[in-house]
Amino acid sequence: MNKYQFPLLISLCILFFMGCSMTTKKKIPEKDTRQTDQAQGIVLLELYTSQGCSSCPPADELIGQYVQQNNPQIIGVTFHVDYWNRLGWMDSFSSARYSERQREYAQYFNTESVYTPQLIVNGHLEMVGSNVEEVKKAISNSLKENNTIQIAINEITELNGVITTAYTVSGKVKGKILQAALVQHQADTKIMSGENKGKKLSEYNVVRDFVSVLPEKSSGTLSLKLPEGRTSNDFSVIIFVQDGSNHKIEGVSQKSIK
Repeated sequence: MNKYQFPLLISLCILFFMGCSMTTKKKIPEKDTRQTDQAQGIVLLELYTSQGCSSCPPADELIGQYVQQNNPQIIGVTFHVDYWNRLGWMDSFSSARYSERQREYAQYFNTESVYTPQLIVNGHLEMVGSNVEEVKKAISNSLKENNTIQIAINEITELNGVITTAYTVSGKVKGKILQAALVQHQADTKIMSGENKGKKLSEYNVVRDFVSVLPEKSSGTLSLKLPEGRTSNDFSVIIFVQDGSNHKIEGVSQKSIK
């Protein structure tokens, strides 16, 4: 190697290592502009279930996963129906009123009968409550729809077991139904008989009281009754506005009682 070749070789080596350094350096990804359009919609999940139904626990667990996310755009409620009570286990959370509400949906969907676990999404979609992919798809599609009504839960007070909730609604409420549910955040129950005998069931946002009113003004108050022996810290109030003709949910809000 002559005196000219050695410096040239050194220069080539330096260029080679600089090139390696440049190619191995992590490139900062450009902002994905496809993600700029954020979902603005709301979703109300109504699960119709029973502690006496062996097919219901997976649906209870699925809606629980959404409830525990504490996402204000996705709110779940669990209605316990009473028509399973004659088959070996008395569901203490069940009510004939909730069964009747489900039958009203059956008429709207033109289905021959009611069933559990049934999930109603935003009042106008129905599916088996344990169908993970179908539920996920329905939620995703519903989030793309802008809600037309905004609901503010201003104040919640308790006196002698009565929960009074002050609310304000922004949007057209004429011809709409204002619904309010007092929900227990989580209920764990050991089942002693029936199809789920021996199981310990965990259920979420269990409806313990429910009222419906035809609002005359954009603001007002609603009263709900706290179950005996329960403290209000275990509960939330959920208010939603529903179209009386097509059952579609147009706004929903939830607030914990503190």
